[in-house]
Amino acid sequence: MREYFSGRLSPEDKEKFEQLSNLIHEAIYMESYANFSYGFRLGVVLMTDVMTGYEEPEE
Repeated sequence: MREYFSGRLSPEDKEKFEQLSNLIHEAIYMESYANFSYGFRLGVVLMTDVMTGYEEPEE
């Protein structure tokens, strides 16, 4: 699809299209990093709870 649109756009529009594609890729990488970071922190908390024998207080 990228080649299709790149072949039909003017040079100025082609540059804007590339900038848009780069922004989309950057947003995807940022989201992936945030998801990994969240999952890693969650895993550390769960592992810490298991290792220390954490139990929720009874009501």
